[in-house]
Amino acid sequence: MVGKFIALVLILIVVIGFISLNLEYKTDLRVWFGERGLLVEVPVFLVVFGSFLLGVLAMIPLLARQYFHTLGMVRDRRREDRMRRREEKTRRREAGRKGDSVVADES
Repeated sequence: MVGKFIALVLILIVVIGFISLNLEYKTDLRVWFGERGLLVEVPVFLVVFGSFLLGVLAMIPLLARQYFHTLGMVRDRRREDRMRRREEKTRRREAGRKGDSVVADES
């Protein structure tokens, strides 16, 4: 837990350093065709963070798919284990009944 906190602090230091070094740099950003899609003098760090955010948003469906696939595999494994235990329990009962009937016949 302490290691994660230290890593978070280091990442925040790097991010703050990146922002402070790029405050005065500005660029024009075209988000759509034509004059309406042009954003003038956008700070570079906002463009970089916006791109990063779009990448994160694009990964969410893939991660959700992987999560639910893994969850389904765990559910299937649990179901198979439950069925296996039920079968073993049924076999033991049947074996016990056969053993009881054999003992009852002998006496």
